[in-house]
Amino acid sequence: MFRDCLAAALKEGLISKKDHDRLNERYERLRADNPLGARAALASEERVRAKNARRVKLLQTRATDALYADVRRAALLRAERDQSPDLVRTAYAFFENISAEGVQSIRGTYSSLLGGAHAELSDFLRKFRRDAVTLKRFNRPLLDDVVRAGFGENVSEEAKAFYGAWRATAEKLRSLYNEAGGHIGWREDWGLPQAHDANALLNAGFDKWRGFIEPRLDWDKINVEARAPIVASERGDVLKRIFETITQDGWNSRELDGGFGETSFANRRADHRFLAFKTADDWLEYARSYGRGEPFATMMGHIKSMARDVAIMQRLGPNPAATVEWLKRLVDREAAKFVAGEPSLFGDGRGLFGWFSKGNAKLKAFQAGRTLDAFYETAKGLSAPRSPAGDTIAIARNVQYAAKLGSAVLLDLTVNPIVQAGARHLHGLPMTGVVMDALQHLKDPREIRQAGLIVDDALHTLERGAREQGALRATREFSNWLPRVTTHFSGMDALAEAQRGAAMQAIMAQTANHLDADWSALPARFKDMLKGYAITSKDWAILQKAAAHEPEKGAPFLRPRDVAALGQDAEETARRYGALLHSVAEELHPMMNWRMQAFRNRVGGHEGTAWGALVGSMLMFKSGYLATFMLTQLRMMQREWGTQGFGAMGRYAGGMTIALTFMGMVGYQLKNLVNGKDLAPIDPTTDEGRATWAKGLLTSGALGLFGDFIQSEQSSYGHGYETTIVGPMLTGALDLERAVTHPSAGGAVKFLRNNTPLLSTHWALRAAYNRLLLDQLQFMADPEAHDKMRKMESRVRRETGQGFWWRPGETTPARLPELAR
Repeated sequence: MFRDCLAAALKEGLISKKDHDRLNERYERLRADNPLGARAALASEERVRAKNARRVKLLQTRATDALYADVRRAALLRAERDQSPDLVRTAYAFFENISAEGVQSIRGTYSSLLGGAHAELSDFLRKFRRDAVTLKRFNRPLLDDVVRAGFGENVSEEAKAFYGAWRATAEKLRSLYNEAGGHIGWREDWGLPQAHDANALLNAGFDKWRGFIEPRLDWDKINVEARAPIVASERGDVLKRIFETITQDGWNSRELDGGFGETSFANRRADHRFLAFKTADDWLEYARSYGRGEPFATMMGHIKSMARDVAIMQRLGPNPAATVEWLKRLVDREAAKFVAGEPSLFGDGRGLFGWFSKGNAKLKAFQAGRTLDAFYETAKGLSAPRSPAGDTIAIARNVQYAAKLGSAVLLDLTVNPIVQAGARHLHGLPMTGVVMDALQHLKDPREIRQAGLIVDDALHTLERGAREQGALRATREFSNWLPRVTTHFSGMDALAEAQRGAAMQAIMAQTANHLDADWSALPARFKDMLKGYAITSKDWAILQKAAAHEPEKGAPFLRPRDVAALGQDAEETARRYGALLHSVAEELHPMMNWRMQAFRNRVGGHEGTAWGALVGSMLMFKSGYLATFMLTQLRMMQREWGTQGFGAMGRYAGGMTIALTFMGMVGYQLKNLVNGKDLAPIDPTTDEGRATWAKGLLTSGALGLFGDFIQSEQSSYGHGYETTIVGPMLTGALDLERAVTHPSAGGAVKFLRNNTPLLSTHWALRAAYNRLLLDQLQFMADPEAHDKMRKMESRVRRETGQGFWWRPGETTPARLPELAR
């Protein structure tokens, strides 16, 4: 009877063939387990499905309406700044707003949610932090007990408390996910999420994986949303679908003709959540064999990915791919209006870069569409290619990161305070205290972490990985440690966190200091910053009601959690405020942002391909940071021109150039010292002194790559301009080729000198590594090594006026560095 009804509905066009087959198959499965109750169970499921579909459609409409309202508001803000509308920039800002475009971005929301989660878990993160020397995680046995607490086992009260804190944070994100259109049900007995390593599953194969996981699952607890527990006859098919979803990156459930090529974003987490293990030991054993390896990585990875998904859905709705298509069509429509001479949100050509939009509207709209697609892939997290070529390229990239980042801390130490002071000025923040604030956070980071700073150790969780991986994949996993070891032991991680913490502290302190002022009375620059990150007069009224945190008398600062404490009505304002803090911190301490990653994805695609690897190589170090830094500064200068006038922009640009030149020169001199050289002459009346100041300008962050070529055709790694600009992946490959073809002519030593993780550039180890080991190896490999070293000394003294305090080839320093010149 039921099958006849379905057939009739299909014939009359009331349901599609796809729905007919789905309902028929589900009915048969339910009927096999419960013949009398199958129809009622299926009817209940379909009512829930229809209700969710209506809800998702409503939320999707609200999302596009909100985006369009933000587009209009951004145009008004640009008009206040004497700038024309720029729909393309506004559309980009929906993904990442680091130039105060007047909208709330996905990345800002994501950072706000993640920072808030880390603040709530500050005690958890501190308890299970890494040892500063060994990098091993503290209290590993207690961490296993936290897992057991999640499965209701009898453990210490401390373990139960840590699990409770993590569970509360995860549940808050689950609620936000559902509010945004998701369908994750509450489960009292949920326990913990389970991460899966796709490569481990592929290496084992379905039969072996099923044989491992099936007996460890508690099938009485497993159910799909709005359905009864999985019947025995369905278990094999359920596991097969999970296996294919994990190993095929979800493509097994995507329709080739299904609109925008992506299954509902709002449904994807429910597909994986319903697995339930019998015991904590079963969960732990699966994690070590087919998952992330350790509980910390799984637990914090879940928090990170949930925050990212919530941020995407809050801005783009339950079907973000459809919203991206809507944005692209909006850009095309406004571009067509612009070409036709009608009023348009596309822009009218005014502004620092307006010339580009005048005669190239269609081209700009086409490029914007591709960039928006790349932004969306970046926001989701572009999955790494699972191939031998992809793994090999990833290993090489990690080696290059580890080999070339060791002295980056020196330039960051000298240049970033100037960048941050200038950016503070433009945002109406005090320029003083940049260095002292950073030193305070270096001394004790707990206060700023509790305020919502993202903890880097929880963001980049590197654990042992799944045991079932192949040898190449395991090597790739190990190589992930190399950059982290380098940035940790060079001090870069701690310095970057301290500087970003100092930036956030400055904003929170300035906000607290102005809480007594009405919206209309706020200082112009500070108010423009607030409006640039979607803080309105209504939000300001809510901020004024919050009680500022005051750890030291007379030094209050307002944290997002202080705003959220006002109640549910203030939570959205708290998230906006948190997004502002993280977005401005990105301006004050530029890193490799989403815009550069989107550009890499648009131009090169996956780094697992040869072209993708080449593009990624070009953006790895100087070029990537350079582009991020320049884009940020240019946008800030454009905003300064619009709000304060051309003269103010010129003063800012001139002041930044002078200050960066001086501090760039200081950073350049520090690099000389760690390389065993004396300080370079700085007398501007001499050729050598002028060259030093030029290098200070060109290594200060504005044109860092070209500083190596002021007086030499070769970079500091012995490569010409043409190869160096392509990036370290190519230069490393050339070093390797030279080592293989000319091992006795110093090729092998040069490869080690330029490409050894940590030792090649670490500011405290590089000179000793070169003199005590590599120079001695060069003596053994090359009979002419001594003459070459002495000629190199003579050339350096002739061209720069510098000597060596630790001469090439010598095992001990000859003297102290010359500082007076």
